[in-house]
Amino acid sequence: MSRTAAAALGLVPLVLFAAYFAMAWQRGRVADSLWMCHAANVLLSAGIFAQSARLAGIAVLWILIGLPLWAMDVWLTGETTVVSTASHLGGLAVGLYALRRLRLSSNPWLAALLVFMALRELCRWLTPAALNVNLAHAPYRGWEIAYWAYWLLTTAAAAGALWALGALLERGMKGSKEES
Repeated sequence: MSRTAAAALGLVPLVLFAAYFAMAWQRGRVADSLWMCHAANVLLSAGIFAQSARLAGIAVLWILIGLPLWAMDVWLTGETTVVSTASHLGGLAVGLYALRRLRLSSNPWLAALLVFMALRELCRWLTPAALNVNLAHAPYRGWEIAYWAYWLLTTAAAAGALWALGALLERGMKGSKEES
């Protein structure tokens, strides 16, 4: 990918994040911009600017993990915005396109898990408990278990899902190399 193309493409997820951040700020919920699926757009932008398939891969994995959770939340609450939809779907589209160009060569699942664990702990310190960003403060509604058990369960589930999605992504990117 040329530097010019990377610069133009790298701006897209950054603009998506900035738009979501502005909307969250306007609503008095700026901490919501730290949800992993939105923060992943910043990491995706950095990966594209640096032409790092690994960084972009980590971001795409987290957008993929966040999509069904976001869709379930939209279905349960009946609420979404154009900005939120663009952040999720636009980030995924840009990420998949970028990975085809950057040539992902290994499964970044472990790095993605470590990034999530770090961001979840950061959210525990910096975000209001009422927003429960990245489930950093309490189990999701309906899960009446101790937080430590919930933390272990969600971390293990994330590890498994990230590994499986990373393997599929890696295999898909290898297939796209052969097509090129």
